[in-house]
Amino acid sequence: MVNSNSADIAAENERSLSTLLRTIARFQGKFSLTLVRCNYVSLRSAILQQLRDRSTVEYQELILKPETKTLYQTILDAVREQPPKALIIVGIESVDAIDDLLAGANRGRDKFKQDFAFPLILWVTDSVLAKFSRSATDLKSWTPPPIQFTMPIDDLMNFLQQKAEQAFANFENFKLDDCEIESLENDLINLAETLDPELQASWEFIRGLVKYRKNQIDAALEHYQQSLAFWQQNSQWEKQGIVCRQIAQAYNRQAQLHRAENQRYWQQSKKYLQQSIESFQQAQRNDLAAKYIGELCEVLRLLQ
Repeated sequence: MVNSNSADIAAENERSLSTLLRTIARFQGKFSLTLVRCNYVSLRSAILQQLRDRSTVEYQELILKPETKTLYQTILDAVREQPPKALIIVGIESVDAIDDLLAGANRGRDKFKQDFAFPLILWVTDSVLAKFSRSATDLKSWTPPPIQFTMPIDDLMNFLQQKAEQAFANFENFKLDDCEIESLENDLINLAETLDPELQASWEFIRGLVKYRKNQIDAALEHYQQSLAFWQQNSQWEKQGIVCRQIAQAYNRQAQLHRAENQRYWQQSKKYLQQSIESFQQAQRNDLAAKYIGELCEVLRLLQ
């Protein structure tokens, strides 16, 4: 959760980093399992860089892939030739079968203690931590309270601004990790009243893109409409055009999902594509207007 003071959070993160450095040094030559809670990849990367610069212990890093099936075997394969002084593991949040992986690690927990005589540092997100509590209770009982790293408010705003720019620049391919969207939703609850209206509108657009990719079309449309209202009020034509185009896409998806009502959805798609093209022309983005005229022609064909 977001703290009210960026300086306080930075100080807490510094204390957490010191704890992590002490943990790595303290458990040399024996097994330990430490969980590090961090919800943002960019923050994790920054902390890991500080750790590399400041650690007196040479440790190994292991990145788990989405197709990883077992934690024990993956670690064993990575350290078989030369056991490290410590092993830092990242990427567990991206593992496809994470519940199975954690349940398997829990069942074979004694093998970890038996075969790994060095500290294991496992980076987790809030959602992974919750799964740990459900699927790997016994393994989790071996761990001290997680070491926590939190995104300072200024960095959170910069992160959101960066993602907003990416979303509008590459709206057809924009992606945001599930764990990061969940964390942003939680962290921004406390900042909703102080969030800059333009950033709030961008955030609604991002949420729409994420919901659309999950096929939650009604929710996507709700977020898009909230975003669109701001751009219309402020005559930001290009962003208006982009959001209208995405609304049209959502209605096209509705037409695919609900064939009995497809005419109604195509009518909505036509309306928003026309608005989109007009907005791009107002913004003097004739390249974008030309790009989506084909989509309007296709909807007109479907409407006969």
